[in-house]
Amino acid sequence: MESTSTYWVPVWDILTGFELKPVNSHHIRQLPGRKSDAKDARWIAELLHKNMLRGSLVPSPVIRELRSYTREYRTLVNQRTKVLTQMDRIMIMCGIRLSSCIGNIDSGSFMLIVSALIRGETFPDALVKPVYGNHKTGNPAN
Repeated sequence: MESTSTYWVPVWDILTGFELKPVNSHHIRQLPGRKSDAKDARWIAELLHKNMLRGSLVPSPVIRELRSYTREYRTLVNQRTKVLTQMDRIMIMCGIRLSSCIGNIDSGSFMLIVSALIRGETFPDALVKPVYGNHKTGNPAN
């Protein structure tokens, strides 16, 4: 069985009672011989019969599940970052440049200011309070 992307995993799970050997498709392509979609299965069977294929590592079901969670977590973090960047870009287009007073758009201060803007707050001193604390103005030197 060629272990291409994640397409092989459901088939592997169904056939776990049999003796299986997942094979890297890159390794098969490197071996001499004619290959086409119609002849792939016969070609792989012939290579297996001649003991010319190296098996790939198949992680345990627990490790595969953890990898799946890790991939999903990474996807969610990337989506969150994309949305935050888009929010910052839209606010800059509206004349609100939070990046001049906040170093990280992933911070709590950024979200507090965005929440205040959503509530309708327009007073600048109230908007910068989450960044500079109890200062009378938005300038940290005061």
